[in-house]
Amino acid sequence: MAQQALELEILMERLRRVERQNRVLMAIAIVALAVAAIVLLGQVLPGSGVLTGQRVVLTDSDGTLRAVLGVWEDGSSGLLVRDAAGHDRAVFGIWQQGISGIHLFDSAGGSRVVLGTQDNGDSDLVVRGADGLVFRAP
Repeated sequence: MAQQALELEILMERLRRVERQNRVLMAIAIVALAVAAIVLLGQVLPGSGVLTGQRVVLTDSDGTLRAVLGVWEDGSSGLLVRDAAGHDRAVFGIWQQGISGIHLFDSAGGSRVVLGTQDNGDSDLVVRGADGLVFRAP
């Protein structure tokens, strides 16, 4: 019985030592992560508080692309928003041809609303109903 108590006490001491080491390692890891975050944020937000880049990509918790704000290779720029199924639902953009506009889609990917302007001053509004009827202005 005394032997078991001694072995138990030895195991408890070893466990306390391991727990202390674990706490020290956790503290070191937290400090290292904080330093890494500060360094990375310093590169992303260099003093001015401005985030600079060509694209911001947002994903949901499953990794599905949900939104992109960016500048594309052809010189156009805009905001694309997708639903949880990955379908384009809204686009706001300025395209290389001088067209700017908003394009809204239904859950099946069908075009529902288009509002746009062109460099020459022309503008368009197109609204498509689920029944296929189209309203167009002008």
